[in-house]
Amino acid sequence: MSKLPLKLRRLDAKLRQYEGLLLSELDGLLAGLIVCPEFIMPSEWWPCVWDREDDEDDPVFENPKALQETLRLVMEHYNQIITDLNAEYHIPIFDGIEGDDEATFWQNWASGFLDAVALRPAAWDVYMRHEDEVVVNAFSMLVTLGNISESGEDIDHPNYELLKNEALDLIPSCVLVLYQERLRSQQSPFAEPKAKPGLKTERNEPCPCGSGKKYKKCCGLN
Repeated sequence: MSKLPLKLRRLDAKLRQYEGLLLSELDGLLAGLIVCPEFIMPSEWWPCVWDREDDEDDPVFENPKALQETLRLVMEHYNQIITDLNAEYHIPIFDGIEGDDEATFWQNWASGFLDAVALRPAAWDVYMRHEDEVVVNAFSMLVTLGNISESGEDIDHPNYELLKNEALDLIPSCVLVLYQERLRSQQSPFAEPKAKPGLKTERNEPCPCGSGKKYKKCCGLN
């Protein structure tokens, strides 16, 4: 973790403090949300960050400031992934629990990606039915890697060993393929994701989405 930028170290600390996903799992989840054929509102995927089933199980933040800081860090990383993909230079975060085999750290990322797929299972069919085999294969490989991460060695796939051994290189290239296809299929850029207010935000407080504006002049307008 020491090699990570300060912002990511702070994000990792928040995830650990409130018992959320591993940083690599969050990275996979956010990448999946970004390349998903349908835009998914933060209010829907926020419980996934904390590995919770629904809103009622959200972590308890000690005050609005703690919530806003955590939201800001998550959304900044979301936007950074988009920036990196636009520059065709996205490097996924592969990390894990100390003591685990580093060669398997990609599995945490793949597990997070699979969480994003599970939020809109039918939406991803457009990739599976795509006329371009590159798109089909990119999505298929990411899902297979996710299944490997969930099932361990218990998976029947003709290219199982190859996928497992090449995962570190396959993941970034597959994500980029899906992102570029996602952009081609849209008439307008992605909507700016708005953070879910887990605690009531006062109108004159900074907006929790990280825009820097007051809440009443940003998300509070809706």
